[in-house]
Amino acid sequence: MIELAYAGMVICKLVSQDIDENSTDKDRLCEYKCQDKRKNEVVYTPNIYNCPTVLYVDKLKDDS
Repeated sequence: MIELAYAGMVICKLVSQDIDENSTDKDRLCEYKCQDKRKNEVVYTPNIYNCPTVLYVDKLKDDS
């Protein structure tokens, strides 16, 4: 059953994380390299949290 939930997902691995000094809240920038994507996935989280080592992204997500 769980495998079906991940069937439409792409696995992305954390490649870097840094505090974004340009943001007003100094958010943490998490950059991921995905298995079948050319472009890296970038996610922001409050800087009190660490970036997850794995991110699951919907294959149908619009990259525009």
